[in-house]
Amino acid sequence: MKRNQKFFPIFFVLICLFFITGCNESDPSDFELNKIIQFGMWPQTICDVSDIELSLTGRTYDGHREFSDKNGNRYVKVDSASVHGTGYTFSDGSSCEREKTYWFRVEPVSWRVFAIKGRSGKMILSEKILTAAVPYCKTRNVRSIDSETVWPNNYKYSNIRSYLNEDFYQNAFTEEEHVKINEALVKNGEDTTSSRINQFACDDTRDCVFLLSYQDLCNADFGFESDADRVKLPTDYALANNAYRSGKEGQGGWWWLRSPYGGVSYYARTVWSGGNLDYKDYIDNPSMGLVPAMVIGK
Repeated sequence: MKRNQKFFPIFFVLICLFFITGCNESDPSDFELNKIIQFGMWPQTICDVSDIELSLTGRTYDGHREFSDKNGNRYVKVDSASVHGTGYTFSDGSSCEREKTYWFRVEPVSWRVFAIKGRSGKMILSEKILTAAVPYCKTRNVRSIDSETVWPNNYKYSNIRSYLNEDFYQNAFTEEEHVKINEALVKNGEDTTSSRINQFACDDTRDCVFLLSYQDLCNADFGFESDADRVKLPTDYALANNAYRSGKEGQGGWWWLRSPYGGVSYYARTVWSGGNLDYKDYIDNPSMGLVPAMVIGK
């Protein structure tokens, strides 16, 4: 009888700890801001496949074919590299030159948690520029869609939005990962841009993958307190796809925002290599990089 009396208090404490721990683990408020997580796969780092037996998988990234080895490791072949400038080098120190063939490992993508959306999940942003040569819009001409005037820098009808939610979404994530990605309401009004009045601002959209806005990058609550917080380096794969990279210490590449520039219909806002926001560029500039954002989890 004494043995049972001793056991009961211990058992009661264990039960309490179980429920307390369970509640904490399921609470989205426990997600850590600025934590780096890995989610999805994308070609990134240069590699040598000369001694590896490879077979085609049928998948492509930006038109480049994917191969796999007998262990299931995946690689992407860029047959004719499109390089922004001269003197570029990959992460292994080798030269990155135009029209040469290179191979890249398909690897887990690193993301930074930059905001918590209560019980709707966590907002994540790619740590690096993942690719380039994806135009914001393919034309500088004004279009008409469903009797609506569509400016070249209209994000709703942009080429870059289609790419993120179709090509990137389908190729970077598995079906199991798709379930974890939340469709987000993406605000595109004037108050998200750099201008108090912006005639090129468009309707809000609902997207699985999106670009950040100008005002997002001004938000200290998202971790963007200075230019340095906005600096992003391109991957090796992005360099072979025309991404720009500064040669100055502490700087990175150029990357797109979703916000239209308020002064000219064929300009969109960008982040410059040093993290400066006071830039915009032609909507068809092939050297601007992609830094996707998403909302994942519940």
